Amino acid sequence: MSGHDQPKRPVTVLRNPQLVAPPALYLWQTPAMSPAQQPTDISPDAGIAQQQVTLIASVPLACEGWQPMKEGEIIAVRSGEILETLFI
Repeated sequence: MSGHDQPKRPVTVLRNPQLVAPPALYLWQTPAMSPAQQPTDISPDAGIAQQQVTLIASVPLACEGWQPMKEGEIIAVRSGEILETLFI
């Protein structure tokens, strides 16, 4: 089974940092503003792009949304957007 085909493991919140075990990094992405927070007086043609937020942490910082990164996975991120994912 290659690194691309590995099944996703369930995310577990670790309460004790000394218990950190593989996967060693977790990824979380979300829009910078939820639709409910976006200004209603700005037209879609105003040229304001939706921003993305990407966080990487050694343990999930909340119960929802965190995805374990695969062993050997390298992610290039710029301005919150994932540009490329490589596996070594």
